[in-house]
Amino acid sequence: SGKVTSSTAIMVVFQNILCDDDYDDDEALEESIEDIKGLAMQYGPVSDATAVVTGSEKGNIYVTFNNLVAARKAIEQLNGMVVGGSKIIVSLHDASLQNNQPVGSVEVILNNVLNENDFEDEDCLNESIEDISNLARKYGQVGSVYAETSGDQSGMVHIEYVEGMTAAQQAVK
Repeated sequence: SGKVTSSTAIMVVFQNILCDDDYDDDEALEESIEDIKGLAMQYGPVSDATAVVTGSEKGNIYVTFNNLVAARKAIEQLNGMVVGGSKIIVSLHDASLQNNQPVGSVEVILNNVLNENDFEDEDCLNESIEDISNLARKYGQVGSVYAETSGDQSGMVHIEYVEGMTAAQQAVK
């Protein structure tokens, strides 16, 4: 698999994404939710997706990512995309940002910490991620940790400190 994460919930809102059929037909709505969830999963682990079909937030789909890095990648790639003839708006949901990821979060990227076993065996990779997470927590509150196992950044481990620069600087020392 491409990424392994250890966990914080980050909610991303997809606006202007549902069409009239979605409001009239439960099957169409479920299919749209699954399509958006599948699209979002291209950027990282997703734990949930729900749609709002009434009220002031009608037409929004909320997708819960397991880490901020994946959520930001999805926002960067999908915001402004045209779906069904409409330009969609994709952004962090405010409550998610306030509750789980203070604005001062900082990412530390480690290179050369994974070995061949990590790339070949998912259990081994999960153990390495857990070990790195435990070590990282000695320096501050960790929002997410994940490893890139393919692509340009293969072998890099991303650690997100939610307490900002101070914790990240301590970890790097």
